[in-house]
Amino acid sequence: MPSENRPRPFHVFLSFAHEDRTFRDDLDKHLTVLQRLGLIDDWHRQEIAPGDDWQKVMAERLNQADIILLFITPDYLTSNYCYDVQMPHAMKKHEAGEARVIPLYLRPIPLYDPSLDLPFTKLQRLPKEGDQAISELKEKNRDSALAEMVTDIKQAIEDFAAKSRGQASSSPAHPTPPSHSWHVPYKRNPFFTGRDAILHLLHETFASEVSSQ
Repeated sequence: MPSENRPRPFHVFLSFAHEDRTFRDDLDKHLTVLQRLGLIDDWHRQEIAPGDDWQKVMAERLNQADIILLFITPDYLTSNYCYDVQMPHAMKKHEAGEARVIPLYLRPIPLYDPSLDLPFTKLQRLPKEGDQAISELKEKNRDSALAEMVTDIKQAIEDFAAKSRGQASSSPAHPTPPSHSWHVPYKRNPFFTGRDAILHLLHETFASEVSSQ
């Protein structure tokens, strides 16, 4: 049974072109490990029910995402929806500290260079080592690269979670109420008549408490 104090699983959003669904399926198998560890939920599978407004569903999930994985491929760059809609929204959330964006270099693109003025090139990509995209690796090495990629994603999730907890703890749980000066005992309102006995008793009680402090 999960602990009540355990943080909720993180939402991982996969931003990919339809042509790269095979990579999504391969990565999904490895992400299942993080799901079983309770770090993420099965929300990342992005299955949309028949009849749903898929653009609305995708926009809602992207807006709620904690970790956003960009599938960097030629088809991603040529997709107006991926490049011009999803990626700008993802980068905005990243810059605001609301999510962590991680580019995944899956298929070769011309001149993947950090000096290029492309939004994702300033971010640390995965895999970290080498200049080859995942598709350029042999099948055995590709599987190992995907597994290592998920290990790095796990670390990114833990780092993001720690940062989020730090920001939450730095904010006071309750705002400090304004300071007011209030001195007792004080003279009663002369126009508040008809309760002299009660007012006298209250006055004596407050006076004795103040003098004893």
